[in-house]
Amino acid sequence: MTGHFPIVFEREASGAISAYVAGLPVYAATDTHRKAEHAIAALLTEYVKAHPDSRPDVQVRVARVTTRTATRVDMVGVAAAGGSETESFKGTGVASEWSTWWPSAKDCPGTPQQVGSLIQCA
Repeated sequence: MTGHFPIVFEREASGAISAYVAGLPVYAATDTHRKAEHAIAALLTEYVKAHPDSRPDVQVRVARVTTRTATRVDMVGVAAAGGSETESFKGTGVASEWSTWWPSAKDCPGTPQQVGSLIQCA
């Protein structure tokens, strides 16, 4: 069975990169984004082995905040977070595999392919 597990990466004030799987008790913190990816993948692998029926009950959305005249917050799909280049992929299934899109080739754990201003890792 294949499942999708949303993972959040954050840079802490200390400079560390923390990662967690939304909806599951799986956390990692390292000094680089790449190490955080590998650490969270290893921890998630072990967690799923120990809890094979676990699936996070989460829905991922992005808050788009506009502050031109008045502050407005709109909830949009994850694909919209990448900007106009990903907007054109909505509904095609391309951007639905959001975890394979990266802002730069150095963050890509696989083979990077440039698509607009984003990198897709193969």
